[in-house]
Amino acid sequence: MTDLLEISVPDIAIARHRGYIYSIYARGSNFSVLYIGQTALRQGALGRLSQHLGDGSANTFRQRLRDYETRANLSLTGLKGVQFATVPLSQRQEFCGNARSHREAVEYLVQTELNQHQRSLGITIISTVRKSGYCDVDFIEREASSIVRELLEWLSLLCLQTNASSELEESQLFH
Repeated sequence: MTDLLEISVPDIAIARHRGYIYSIYARGSNFSVLYIGQTALRQGALGRLSQHLGDGSANTFRQRLRDYETRANLSLTGLKGVQFATVPLSQRQEFCGNARSHREAVEYLVQTELNQHQRSLGITIISTVRKSGYCDVDFIEREASSIVRELLEWLSLLCLQTNASSELEESQLFH
């Protein structure tokens, strides 16, 4: 059964058309990286994840991962899969549709805040984002703050699991 690939989707809302801020976490034997993005695709955040992992030009997660591999002089052959989390943005009109500037403002604030936690979480953020003129708008700041809290909780749990898994692997090597 080594050919079986599995994905679990706990809520089909992840494929609905609306605005999202999402995070892709990947780890290998000697690295843990995080990619943060935004989307309002018709296929939802799940559709955007598919683009990131695919071979097309919209696979910026894979591109940033390769860039990181080169910069950090690492081999990513030990990649142990990815974890994906997404937070739907509120239903405000500014977060829906093709205009991305409001979503990008939230994304910028989320990434800026998570940058402050890289060392304590043992991760490297590999995504890039530009500051938007909407970053100082109250509802943007509130949205970002709420998302940061959710992602920090998720990342804290992931990092605990990762550390426990790494310790187990190490103990098995020495027995």
